[in-house]
Amino acid sequence: MAMLFILVSLFVLMPQASRAAGFPALTPVTVRPAVNAAVDNRSALLVLLDHPNPQVQLNALRSLRYSVGQTEFARLKVLSVMEDPRRARDVRYQAIKTLAWVAGYPDVQSRLMFYADHPQTAPDFKALHMKALYTRAAGDPRVRLFLMNRMATERDPVALSGAIWALGEASHYPDTAAVLMRAARFAPTPALQDAAMRSLSQGTGRPEVRAFIDAVILGRVPVSLEARQSAVRLSGTIPGTQRALAVLAANPRAIDPRLSDAEAARLSAARVLRLRSARRRIAVQAPRRF
Repeated sequence: MAMLFILVSLFVLMPQASRAAGFPALTPVTVRPAVNAAVDNRSALLVLLDHPNPQVQLNALRSLRYSVGQTEFARLKVLSVMEDPRRARDVRYQAIKTLAWVAGYPDVQSRLMFYADHPQTAPDFKALHMKALYTRAAGDPRVRLFLMNRMATERDPVALSGAIWALGEASHYPDTAAVLMRAARFAPTPALQDAAMRSLSQGTGRPEVRAFIDAVILGRVPVSLEARQSAVRLSGTIPGTQRALAVLAANPRAIDPRLSDAEAARLSAARVLRLRSARRRIAVQAPRRF
């Protein structure tokens, strides 16, 4: 009886409270059409995935990213688009991006990992499959181990960049931080070294990561110019880096050897140390959009 009284009270009082606040009354009559409209919209988007025009399919996939996780049917439909070799390349590419929103589901996660590891998958698609696992790298040890193994075995620079990027969310773990610091030093291209350095942004709370960034800035650890510049930007988010930045102030060409004499002179200690006060405004994190 008490539960019945509560339910009746909600149905009676909620419409009155809504009207008093200036909002439409929240009754089953008004709520049900809104729910039905959302379901109808998702169903229409799923139908458009079979439209003969690839651009229509592409737009439908983009719009589905907020609702792909609401039903198993929607999830499986987008998975089938991703796996269909007859689809346009851009359409399959967008399907992977849409599935990144539901990478926590075991069926989606396993398929993303399968294609990221498959020898017949194109390097750029391998990279995107791994990037789609970004949000799972920190929360799932199995995904984190998979990505670190891909870093150890992948030889294609494009595919390797996907593994480095995806591990950025998990760089606060000691094993992941160690792998990324090693990649920042020994990755085969300057761009990959830079990507590994930037992926350390979530790990700057670890003392070994802070010491590594400090050593890179001071020139004790040889890395590419791009990676060193990223280390300088990262240092703006870390308290206690005045000494390393002061050394840079005395030798601005350590940041960029291409500076002219006049440009180097303008980079005074005050200007370099300004990075410290701006540390809250500097965002050097791996972007979630890809």
